[in-house]
Amino acid sequence: MTLGYGPDFAVLRSRGVLMNIPRMARELQEEIPEGSINDGGHLVVGSIKFIGGLRTKVLAKLAEKIGHHENCSSAFSGFISYSLQIHDLF
Repeated sequence: MTLGYGPDFAVLRSRGVLMNIPRMARELQEEIPEGSINDGGHLVVGSIKFIGGLRTKVLAKLAEKIGHHENCSSAFSGFISYSLQIHDLF
């Protein structure tokens, strides 16, 4: 699983794992309605756009969803959380 993110977007690509990125984006839309979350993509590759001020909240929820996927490690969620904390220092 590869995740790239910026101030108001995330780009996902999974290899050998069907993540259903549109479904994850719909779930995020329901869970964080104030995030103005939009998506584009397919089962294994896609992007998610959101309000930049909610980046940490959206990416943390996204990492949680990825970490709970049957073929991904829950360590992924911890890594994203750590990465966001480091990024916020700069």
